Amino acid sequence: MINPLIGACIELCIELQQPCYIHADAGQFDTALINMTVNARGAMHGEGLLVIAVERVAQIPACPRCSASPSSPATAW
Repeated sequence: MINPLIGACIELCIELQQPCYIHADAGQFDTALINMTVNARGAMHGEGLLVIAVERVAQIPACPRCSASPSSPATAW
């Protein structure tokens, strides 16, 4: 799904350190990946290395408008 979006001059590397399970809407997750990919492609000026890395965290990072909460398979963000 991502390779046709990035073009021939951008190399894609996916790093999965361990299985990470999430509770998310599949359509929204796909849309988020596509948006991040297109934004990265624009920032890279059409060439370079795009790395998508996934890792397990103990807590969801805090943001200015919300407080941190423990991550769990039932948490949907």
